[in-house]
Amino acid sequence: MMPPEYRELLLQLSSKLGASELVPDENGAVSLGFDSVVSVVLQLTSDSQYVTLYSIVGVMEAFEIVELQDLLDANLFGQGTGGASFAMEAATGQIVLQQRERLHGLPFVHFQSVLSEFVNAAELWTRRLGDEPVARAVESSVREFA
Repeated sequence: MMPPEYRELLLQLSSKLGASELVPDENGAVSLGFDSVVSVVLQLTSDSQYVTLYSIVGVMEAFEIVELQDLLDANLFGQGTGGASFAMEAATGQIVLQQRERLHGLPFVHFQSVLSEFVNAAELWTRRLGDEPVARAVESSVREFA
């Protein structure tokens, strides 16, 4: 069962974006597209305590050592990622920018700020690490918001 805090967060986000209601899939995930470059997934954790934001920003096989050094430098204390962190999915080699926010007591205005900063960081790193938009992280429909 989806917690009311998550449902309310998605309703407020839908309203703010001027979009139809955002309906999560069976995993509690909603995929948002921004400027045809960045796909950000919001996903409820299995314990329903957190909402995770993540975006695939590149694929490991395409990187050179300089880019890896840049990723690690940016990852240090979140100084180059707006507080998010990078990880690699071993099976696919995808580089994922991720951030987790505690759902209980999360004011929408704070979430909106976190999402905005996250989208900016994801867009910067997606563009920096490659010219083409990356594959979507989940198979739910991607909604485009301008």
